Amino acid sequence: MTQWQYKADRKMHAYGDTDDKKKRIRINPSKGDVVNTILHEEAHKLYPKKNEKQVRKIAAKKEKKMSLPEMANLIKRMAKKIKRT
Repeated sequence: MTQWQYKADRKMHAYGDTDDKKKRIRINPSKGDVVNTILHEEAHKLYPKKNEKQVRKIAAKKEKKMSLPEMANLIKRMAKKIKRT
């Protein structure tokens, strides 16, 4: 089973994207709410058949339940996985 790749890409126009075929998640750390973007792209990974509205709801609900230390840990964990482009 191929592992997912995580990349930070400041050149992309979107906040983030998930490519199921390439098993890659890209995040643009210079745009918006990085925590929500990470949660959003992870939701795409976990629930590939969900539509965009459903994925936004999942990410927002999860983010709302998180404490600041949990958010910091999420960013820290993601930073360890990321390959910069």
